[in-house]
Amino acid sequence: MAEEIILRIGFEQLPVIIGAFLLAAGSAIIISTGNTFLMVTSTNVTRDIFQAFFFKDASSQQIVWIQRATIIGIGVLAYLMMSQFETILEARYANCGRRVNRIGHDHRSWHRRAKRGIS
Repeated sequence: MAEEIILRIGFEQLPVIIGAFLLAAGSAIIISTGNTFLMVTSTNVTRDIFQAFFFKDASSQQIVWIQRATIIGIGVLAYLMMSQFETILEARYANCGRRVNRIGHDHRSWHRRAKRGIS
């Protein structure tokens, strides 16, 4: 519910033309963010894994096709992962909990790592 409040206000409370622009802007932000995540991840996987280890002599056209396939694969994987949660906020809080736990662990053990020279 909280993640949709601005879109709900645009749909229910504002005049139609302003609400339509707000909904279009919200949709554009969501699509742009998803596109960026897919492109950055697929570029990293393509360049750092496929090109470095498997296709060292690939042409630029082959790299583009590998990247397109990687985008589809990562998109399907992301969809399968997100389908495990009811809302986006549940996924965010699940991820945040792991980070907070890791930060707490790092905070408690920094002095032991510093003595051993581990950063």
